Amino acid sequence: AVGTALLLEALIGLLLNGLTILSFYKIKDLQTPSNLLVASLAVSDSGICLNALVAAFSSFQRYWPYGSEGCQTHGFQGFLAALASINTCAAIAWDRYHLNCSRSKLQWSNAMVVILFIWAFAGFWSLMPLLGWGEYDYE
Repeated sequence: AVGTALLLEALIGLLLNGLTILSFYKIKDLQTPSNLLVASLAVSDSGICLNALVAAFSSFQRYWPYGSEGCQTHGFQGFLAALASINTCAAIAWDRYHLNCSRSKLQWSNAMVVILFIWAFAGFWSLMPLLGWGEYDYE
């Protein structure tokens, strides 16, 4: 039951996030700095879906078949995607608040800086357990 739920979440999430990314890429009217944040959210959420896909297969097998290295990779990738997703949601909320309160729109350069910061921040904290500060371990 858990594996089936994870598999459905992964496949539906990959499909819908893929459509979001494709729409941003193909439809010129959607290519705005604010929607770049949404596209970044779709990328990070796709990472979460890929993580769920790996977990689904191990759930079907009823053991973790990927070993310690697979566990480290799975933990890193899942934490990276989750941190990027959470922080991108915060950036989208800030952008909407800023637009409504100041009536000024997000600029491309600012959107790129925010996205680079989000991914660098997520990468730094996701990397720390691999460098010895904490650890990714079997659940």
